Amino acid sequence: MTRSAFRILAAVSVAFAFTACKTAPKSADPKPAAPAVQPAARVAPAEPVKTAVKAGSKESTLDSLVTCKSGSDERTVEISKNDAGCTVHYTKGGEAKEIGSAQNDHGTCQQIADKVRGNLQNAGFACK
Repeated sequence: MTRSAFRILAAVSVAFAFTACKTAPKSADPKPAAPAVQPAARVAPAEPVKTAVKAGSKESTLDSLVTCKSGSDERTVEISKNDAGCTVHYTKGGEAKEIGSAQNDHGTCQQIADKVRGNLQNAGFACK
């Protein structure tokens, strides 16, 4: 490489280094922070879900169904009971999942269903 070619390459490299590392000037006024999220309004505790226990039943029966809606979003909470036990299913987006069960106490399933219903109501859902 000739001396003049080396000088040209060095000058271009130095010029590039000074322009490539340049950042936009910072403004004196920083962007305002996003507003703080307000907590959801408190809603009165949900009324207990009314259920009917079928005495002497060996099969699982659907004893309680609560449907909660917010716009087009629909969710359900179901309590199925058998003998002394029960199961709670929660359906969201068409997909049902077991969210709780008890072997000897229907009250436990009722508490779970009431808690989910209360959470949905606090989130703005209307439950029936």
